[in-house]
Amino acid sequence: MSKALLATHKDEFMKNAILESRLIHARNLLEFFEGKESKQGNIRCFHYDFPTDLVGVKKEDQDRLHKEIAHLTYSRIKRTEKDWPHEVLTKPILDRCLSFAEYVLKNKLTGREKKIDHWEALRRELAKQATYSISVYSSLVRSTSSTQIHIRTREGKDLIKY
Repeated sequence: MSKALLATHKDEFMKNAILESRLIHARNLLEFFEGKESKQGNIRCFHYDFPTDLVGVKKEDQDRLHKEIAHLTYSRIKRTEKDWPHEVLTKPILDRCLSFAEYVLKNKLTGREKKIDHWEALRRELAKQATYSISVYSSLVRSTSSTQIHIRTREGKDLIKY
């Protein structure tokens, strides 16, 4: 790809890269918390005696994460709806992550003193994130797509518009 084309679409490529990265992490966390089985080397929450449970993300949204982000499928091309329901995906995953961080701290599963500080900082950040309403709208992985990130407090005060 030419430098001119990259320069023209630099922001769009970055926005899509951030979006895809976020969605892949969402998918990984869903597998971590909901996975009943563990292939060799895969980490699941039950390895820490944390209960496996449904996070609260609809099956159709999870299927879409698998088929449109993690795998090469025809549904990527055929889909007419390109926006991702970030609030629907993010809130239940963040809530489950907060529960896991609290569980790790309560049960002293950190291993070392330095790790306690790390887990406590993570728990505080997750708790803080619960006070924000995050909406990200994006067309799926096209150089001409537009992405808007809008973060506001639950009270409606705008923090970031991008």
